[in-house]
Amino acid sequence: MERDIVIERYEFGHIVVNGISYIDDVVLLPSGDVIPRKKHRVKGRMWHRPLTGSELKEYLEMCRSDVDVVVVGTGFLGLMPLDEDAEALLNELRSRGIEVIVVNTRKAVSLLRDLVAEGRRILAVLHLTC
Repeated sequence: MERDIVIERYEFGHIVVNGISYIDDVVLLPSGDVIPRKKHRVKGRMWHRPLTGSELKEYLEMCRSDVDVVVVGTGFLGLMPLDEDAEALLNELRSRGIEVIVVNTRKAVSLLRDLVAEGRRILAVLHLTC
């Protein structure tokens, strides 16, 4: 059952979606589900890696191809990189007619509110810090 995604607030390192507060990166699925973005350890601490092609592909598979726009929020300051495979996959999506938006997370949140209001089927990957 699909439901709208309501982003109530975003600030550096914190987002409230559908009444639930998150302090880790999130992935918003067209179904309205919110899942945590995967992390891995670097030198004993949690670290967000660049968005990889394999990670993005996994999220797309969760959507069962029911997406017409992909939004990547690259962080409060826009510093999260995308690896070459992610860039290639986004270009492939564009060539298939899927809208792709890669912007800082502040802008992404603003755009997402409009896209949800338009009834778009959205996959969003949002980096909450840097």
